[in-house]
Order: sequence, then C-alpha cells, then structure tokens
Amino acid sequence: MHKNKGLNELKKRGIKSIALLISNNIGSTQQAEMLENKIVQDGSIEIIGKEIFNPGTRDFRMIIQKITDNKEPDIFYVDGITPDATLVAKYLKEITGKVNLTTINDFIETPERENFEGLWYVESASGTQEYNKMYEDRYGEQVFLCGANMYDNLDIFIESFEKTDGKNINEVVENLLKIENKQGATGSFSIDAEGIVQSFANVKVIQNGKAVVVEE
Repeated sequence: MHKNKGLNELKKRGIKSIALLISNNIGSTQQAEMLENKIVQDGSIEIIGKEIFNPGTRDFRMIIQKITDNKEPDIFYVDGITPDATLVAKYLKEITGKVNLTTINDFIETPERENFEGLWYVESASGTQEYNKMYEDRYGEQVFLCGANMYDNLDIFIESFEKTDGKNINEVVENLLKIENKQGATGSFSIDAEGIVQSFANVKVIQNGKAVVVEE
C-alpha cells in the first residue's frame, strides 16, 4: 500500500521533517490524510507544516514561504492535480535553491518532467501484464494511471453488494473487510482492518524524463 511505502521510503532516506502541501479536492485530501496518519503514528518524522491550497492555485510562493519562514523541512510532499507538482517544484527552486519534493503519482502525471529530474516518488500498483494487454487490445490505448486500481475497486464493490440484499451497508462493509489475497487487475491485494487496500506499490525516480523503479 503506497502510504506505508511512502513512510518506509522517507525513513529509509533519513528524512526527519516534512511539510505537506495538499490540494483541496477529495482525492488529494483523503490520500494525504492517510499518509499523515501513518507519519503521526510512527512518530519518527516531524510534520513542521501543512497547507491546504485551492485547486487552480498557480503561485505557491506565499504558501512555501509561510513554512520555510518557520523552519525548512527535509522534504516537501505535494498532493494535487496537474500542474500543481510542477509549480511547487518551480517555486521551491526559486525560494530554497533546491527541490526537495516527493509525491504519490503526481510526477508521472505531468508530461514535462524536467523539474522532477532525480526526484523519487511512490507510484500506485500498476496493472498486471495480462490486464494491460486485455485493455490495450480492447481500447487501442494504454491503461491510464490508476486505471487498474479503479477496475479492482469497482469489482470488489459489486462483488460485496451481490453477496447481500443490498439494503444493509454494514454487511457490504463486512464483506469488503474479508477480502484477502484477491487476484485482480493489479495482482494480489487485501483490505486491512482500517478498510485500506493493501497492494503492491513501487518507489520510482525520474531519470531523463522517465520513471525508473528504485531497486530495493
């Protein structure tokens, strides 16, 4: 699961402090909240700043400056939509002279990746070779980012509803929480006691504009 993967990679790289920059949209806030909770529970990394910005924000100077005026973190984490990560990287370079930045997925969603050269990030579980081929054969294009995850999510919701009369949502939740080592579009995955999908995620680094898997 990519929140655990992100925390583990932060610790592996000796990160002791982090600042969170989060777009005010439901996907970004929920994803960032799970990562934040993991960091707080672990206790080894200090969150020295957290800023929520509105979708469509184009100038991040005041947001970044508000954090760095207090204390500059070892790394910034951005969770938003394109081109948020690109703009944050630009203004980090302008203000701090360097780009200490990471994310979940956002770097790969941006076509122009020169601002992210050398940066690592966590990428959600990708589709299996079988699923990707099936998709490409049917639709004539590559699977979009998180497409396989969405397929699995829809599949388990339908399956869990079909096991009930559809009237008791608690039964649906119980069925979801029983999922363990299910084979899906992303390979094998389970759902933990907190209702979070546990699936394989990769740590990647941007090299020459391409995302390259970091060897464990």
